[in-house]
Amino acid sequence: MVLSSSSFSLYLLFFVVSFLFVLSWASFLRLYTPRRTIHHNYLIASFLYGIGAALMAFFIERALLFLLKLDFTFLRPTLSAVELRDLVLPAAFAFLFAAVIEESIKFFILRKYFSVESVNQIVDGMKVGLWLGLGFACVENAFYFVNFYGAGETARGLLITIVLRGIIATLAHALYGMVMGYYLALAKFHRMYTSHFRWLAWRAPILTHGGFNFLLLINVGAVSVVLLMALLIVVLLWYRQRKNLEMHVSVGGYSMIVAPWLAERIELEVLLAKEKAPIEAFQRILDLFPPKQAKRIPYTVKGV
Repeated sequence: MVLSSSSFSLYLLFFVVSFLFVLSWASFLRLYTPRRTIHHNYLIASFLYGIGAALMAFFIERALLFLLKLDFTFLRPTLSAVELRDLVLPAAFAFLFAAVIEESIKFFILRKYFSVESVNQIVDGMKVGLWLGLGFACVENAFYFVNFYGAGETARGLLITIVLRGIIATLAHALYGMVMGYYLALAKFHRMYTSHFRWLAWRAPILTHGGFNFLLLINVGAVSVVLLMALLIVVLLWYRQRKNLEMHVSVGGYSMIVAPWLAERIELEVLLAKEKAPIEAFQRILDLFPPKQAKRIPYTVKGV
């Protein structure tokens, strides 16, 4: 397809609008990671990789829909009489199609990117993943804006779409990337658990992304928006707890270590091992995650 000058100008306009939302969220999220731990050139490169990932996902998804002879009309449930099909098809598309394709592309890009030596802290992984997610959202939102405009959407409807996607979807992709970057950083810094953390780095964003898309697709009005915001707040708190944990460990505040939400013992052990923490710090981990006692099997001696 050859773009006319007017079509290109439209894409460029909506890309700039999307980029403004990206800058807004980037400024806000910087408040949660104020200290400079990685050069900004790596973050810019990660943003550009995110743009490339979004373009790859766009063409792969459109090609698969074309080969399967499907369009997006099968995702519109009849809410007046909800049937099983109204939930199964959106769920399948949300989790097994869009989320898997998009997060898998991000995963392979980030996994390769983590080989650079400048990514030498856990928080670096979060930042690199965050900026990759922002780059992805920037392009994806621009495509959505153009599609809504081309579909003859009213000015009010288009404005609502731009605001909601600019605010919610941009933050969502940033948080998916942050979660992925966190677990890939753990995988880099502890060879013994590399496979375990890489699995989490791929699985956790897919589940979160799939849940986000599913709530959008079932379209239950204000309830969807409330649930989406609740989901994003949970992920944001997930990130903040882990950022605070790394800060306490880096300054030797081992007595202040608190298990983050949804944390595993090995997750904290990797962080302590990376910082070469003393044995007392590992004892603190055992206090937070006491080993499960083996189930005692009653034993009786039969009389002779």
